[in-house]
Amino acid sequence: MPTQEFKVKLPEYTIEQIERIIYNKNTTIEEYVVSVILEKADQDFRRIVKPFSFYW
Repeated sequence: MPTQEFKVKLPEYTIEQIERIIYNKNTTIEEYVVSVILEKADQDFRRIVKPFSFYW
């Protein structure tokens, strides 16, 4: 799978929180980042689609 590098500047406190979450979930940084992005995308999708949903 092709990869692409990107850099993000985060405050030290945020990095420490992420490291703690990764340690507690016993996961990798890659898995954590992907899961957070997918979760956010799902929330955005539901927010956009919900007004167009009709319940019978």
